[in-house]
Amino acid sequence: MNGWLQIISLILNLVLGGTLIVTVATLKATVRKAEAEAEKAKAEVERMKADNDRNVMSTFQEFIVEPLKVNIIRLTKNVNVLQKVIKQANSCPHSDNCPVINEMQKHSDDECGATK
Repeated sequence: MNGWLQIISLILNLVLGGTLIVTVATLKATVRKAEAEAEKAKAEVERMKADNDRNVMSTFQEFIVEPLKVNIIRLTKNVNVLQKVIKQANSCPHSDNCPVINEMQKHSDDECGATK
């Protein structure tokens, strides 16, 4: 009878030991799958960050840079016209008593808030 118990014990050990091996293999496969999914999620997050960066830059370009360019061009044209008029004003026969020229000569760049 003792021999039968040993045989049954041996069979149970083999069966249960085999189950342990299958369980470990299954766990390793599950870990590999989870790691692959985590890498895929990381790649998706990086893609989303890149998309967001592109969207932010596009919005910045559209709503900040382009309007500023337009304003700078307009201001540059206005300054050029003003400089041309000022040069011509000095040759005006009434320039000695011109209140506009006199007022402009009173103010230097420093008084107008220009930076050095």
